[in-house]
Amino acid sequence: EGVFSVGSANRAELVFGEPAFRVAGSAADSTLAFVALEEGFTTIRSVEGIWQVSGETYGPPSRVNSIVDGQDGTVWTGTDFGAYSQKITPGGSEPVRKISGGLPGPVKVFRMGMKPVFSAGGKLYIRHENNGILVPHPLNEFLVVRGLQAGDLTDWEDGTFCMVCFDPGSGDRGLLFGPLSDGISGRISGLEFAAPIDWEIRAVSSLPPVFWLATGKGLMTLNTDQFRSSRSRYRTVLVNMVAGKDSVVLLSGTGSNTYGIRGRAGVLKLPHSVHFLRFEFTTTALFPPIKPLFQYRISDHDAWSPWSENNFAEIMNPGTGNYRISVRSKDGYGRVTDPVLMVFKIRPPMVVSWWALVIYAMALLFLTYLYRKWMTFVKLNRQYKIEEIVSERTEVIIKEKEQAETLLANILPKKTADELKERGKATSSKFKMVTVLFSDIQGFTKIAEQMNPEKLIDELDSFYFHFDTVVEKYNIEKIKTIGDAYMAAGGIPVKNRTNPIEVVLAGLEMQHYMHELKKQNAEIWDLRIGIHTGSVIAGVVGQKKFSYDIWGDTVNTASRMESSGEAGKVNISESTHELVKEFFDCEHRGKMPVKYKGDLNMYFVNGLKPEFRAENEFTGNEKLKVQLLLLRLLDIEEIILGRFDKESPEDLFYHNGTHTQHVYTQVELLGRAEGVGEEDLLILRTAALLHDVGCLEDMKDHEARSVEVARKLLPAYQYSEEQIEKICRLILATKLPPQPKNLLEEIICDANLDHLGRVDFLIQSDKLFQEYRTNNLFKSKKDWNTYQINFIRDHEYFTGSARKLREVSKEEQIENIRQFS
Repeated sequence: EGVFSVGSANRAELVFGEPAFRVAGSAADSTLAFVALEEGFTTIRSVEGIWQVSGETYGPPSRVNSIVDGQDGTVWTGTDFGAYSQKITPGGSEPVRKISGGLPGPVKVFRMGMKPVFSAGGKLYIRHENNGILVPHPLNEFLVVRGLQAGDLTDWEDGTFCMVCFDPGSGDRGLLFGPLSDGISGRISGLEFAAPIDWEIRAVSSLPPVFWLATGKGLMTLNTDQFRSSRSRYRTVLVNMVAGKDSVVLLSGTGSNTYGIRGRAGVLKLPHSVHFLRFEFTTTALFPPIKPLFQYRISDHDAWSPWSENNFAEIMNPGTGNYRISVRSKDGYGRVTDPVLMVFKIRPPMVVSWWALVIYAMALLFLTYLYRKWMTFVKLNRQYKIEEIVSERTEVIIKEKEQAETLLANILPKKTADELKERGKATSSKFKMVTVLFSDIQGFTKIAEQMNPEKLIDELDSFYFHFDTVVEKYNIEKIKTIGDAYMAAGGIPVKNRTNPIEVVLAGLEMQHYMHELKKQNAEIWDLRIGIHTGSVIAGVVGQKKFSYDIWGDTVNTASRMESSGEAGKVNISESTHELVKEFFDCEHRGKMPVKYKGDLNMYFVNGLKPEFRAENEFTGNEKLKVQLLLLRLLDIEEIILGRFDKESPEDLFYHNGTHTQHVYTQVELLGRAEGVGEEDLLILRTAALLHDVGCLEDMKDHEARSVEVARKLLPAYQYSEEQIEKICRLILATKLPPQPKNLLEEIICDANLDHLGRVDFLIQSDKLFQEYRTNNLFKSKKDWNTYQINFIRDHEYFTGSARKLREVSKEEQIENIRQFS
């Protein structure tokens, strides 16, 4: 009913304890679970269906690979460095003790006969009852005589055990199943099932009367009732069936000697299109001295095939009908097993099935439908003239609609206009950082009384036309004009971090325009400009005549900045000054009295600082453009990482927001270490931020999809065409295998593969494998490990900085893959 977060382990193993194992304060019917961590283990308990985390950490200070508990409260753990024990009582826990015995390499602990059994180096060990020292298990004698090594095992309370064994000489694997005569003495009272297998068994567990096997071919079950029901200990077993390209794994049958998969209509049914069948079988004789012989027959009326060492049967182009495949085997002593039976059916072709009749009926209905449609078309053809009239009127309506949409786009911001068209209304929004500009003509009331009205309107129109051009240039939204007052705001309707700088630049350019006009005509009016930055609410007002407006104290303060300013100057508030002081030369005016506001700090902006100035006080150079792009990069970062948080598929285990953020940080670190300039560093960081965004759509060829996103997104943030092309080339350079052509491509390639030299490489590698396996790029961990070893052996970091920052050498990483993966 939920997800537990226990400790800081990225990888954990669960082993449930017996219900009778009690801890202080727990109920008799509670269930205890042990959770293996990267260091030691902890416990959780289910009391009346509610799981509770203990919060305590027990065990050795190393990663635990197996846990077994006893009825006396002792918990045994296996690690890569030996076996440990610790007694946990209601009053607390005793110190951790390492179990002596000098076992080689990693140790795993299992339970046999309710007592711990330790596995190391292919042999089994038990604790001596007197001194607690680990001694060889008597079952080793059985293994040594046959030259076998022990693997994972499990057992039941009645002494029945199941163990995976391995022959290092031949490379064969086997599965032992049988009872022990007296607990853990190791004497086998009778081997019930011992079958050679040709696939890897990765884990074994039990739930009587079934043993569960996790194998390289899938999840299998061994139903022990099937073997106990027969007196014969030597049996033939069907292990696999291949129909065309599909495989059906079999280890237990539907009856005593009959195999099949039942559906709603009975036994397994195969389509007529299957042209190839293959059956694989084995015997219960484990590593026999003489290879067993097999024979089979297709039906009960056919003769048996000759005895052969081949453990498979193949049928090419089987016909339709019911099949009963019988198989039996003979060992080296001439003993012949009872035959086992595989029952299935191949369906007849579609043309003679009831589905075909349904299709024929549907085809007839479709032809009837076509006929009726033709008759309808004939009738509609008579109304051709009416359709022409409707078409002409439709074109007129479309043109009128386009004109209305153009007019609406001129009145309202594009985002707001689109929302109004789609929903019929536009919602109001609150913006945290908006810079509001007010301009006003000094002494306009007196000028209006003395000046010709038509000339007055013409001059105001020419000024505002130029002002509109300026605010559009700096991505600022014009709000409205009231008489001689002109109001605009930056940071709406799309929020951005550069709006204080852009609004101040617009104010300086407006004043510069007025100064240049005054040089030609002394009667040109003087302009006051006030600017303030803060939060506002923006939205559309009106139902018939729409108007986009903003409200809030920020608007009032910006108006006070204008009225408290001086002609020919740009007066800004303290909040705006804090945001732009790094870029502009500002003159502190001190605290000035403001109506309804008290005394406020104000500043005159004299122009850009020399290091950012090109031709005049408001024209920025390339350095300023780069700084503005760095601020816009923060906006892009928020958008891209937000997309990863909201849109990442569940199978995106590695190429997600965490990896993107790491590469984004790493390119800046390597770039500064390699002495890259500010503009190139900007291009590097932008490419790193976008290089995996294509994974949100499709893992295949995601670099090309990321380039498409970059070409669509970056022009809106004023990146030049040349910069966008460089960013796209950097994104494509991250495609494996890396083949960089310049320093910037070397840096992003090194940052993208930084995990190859980190201490958490195995964790990142496992995430990458899970992602590739989900997308069918790798099917097995073995293939993945082989690919990794070859890749790391051939890989070298391209930059000296990346080589210096490497935490783990290539040789150590390869050894870690072989040892721990």
